[in-house]
Amino acid sequence: MVWGVTYALLRVGIQHSPPLLFAVIRMAGGGALLLMVALALGRPQPRGLATHGLLLIGGVLNYALFYMGLNYGVRSISAGETAILNYTAPLWIAISAHFALAQPLGPRRIAGLLLGFLGVALVVGDKLRPGSDPVWSAYLFVSIGALSWGVGSVFFVRYLQGTALEWAVALQNLYGAVPLVFAWLLFEGGAFPEPEPAFWFALGFSILLASFVAQLAFFSLLRRREAAVVGSYMYLVPIVAAASGWFLLSEPIALVALAGGLCILVGISLVSRPTSARTAEVGTLV
Repeated sequence: MVWGVTYALLRVGIQHSPPLLFAVIRMAGGGALLLMVALALGRPQPRGLATHGLLLIGGVLNYALFYMGLNYGVRSISAGETAILNYTAPLWIAISAHFALAQPLGPRRIAGLLLGFLGVALVVGDKLRPGSDPVWSAYLFVSIGALSWGVGSVFFVRYLQGTALEWAVALQNLYGAVPLVFAWLLFEGGAFPEPEPAFWFALGFSILLASFVAQLAFFSLLRRREAAVVGSYMYLVPIVAAASGWFLLSEPIALVALAGGLCILVGISLVSRPTSARTAEVGTLV
């Protein structure tokens, strides 16, 4: 749910900062905090070039490509279009987990994921403002970012299980921030943020609760529950974002958005329902 509040504050933050730089500082700050926690708790450090190579790949998939696609979309297409494309990620997580981790994906889960996605579309429907001249490259980049996030989540489960959680999330943040620094210099001309109080508040919240708490919780859940179930929780973000927009920005909530929220909750319930033993056995054989 932290991500939902962060979505509302992100719109405040990027009003005063280049979007890619905002992402770099957020990722670097969250990664540094997680690094300190890993050291304070004495977690075993990842060793070997192969392990750090996997962490770099995870950082690129889960952070660099995702944020580049998301920020490009936010600047070129409407927030509603960006959100709908972005929240195809749970579908990609479920599909990737089915083939890469042999996790079951039956009709009930598919129906739940699609119902949750429909709910997202209803929640953000009032923000859908497609132009007469669609920016197809923006649609493509946001879709690539969502796909990268989905594949990266499953990559984390499959290849980074042996790395201490705090180190894994910290180094993914830090390694993922490096290519974004070059993107900031190239696409945003190295521009700096406006040091307004709203910027510092949004940035501080994003670092402490989104990059630190939410990311740690998300990847911890990926190690504890099936990826499709964890991915479905992402559908809660638009609900919390709408509530945060109402509370922080006085944005009205339409009845259709409330209906969308109900669809999301029912969809998550369908995905989260325990899989029968027979279905799980079939899933492990795929």
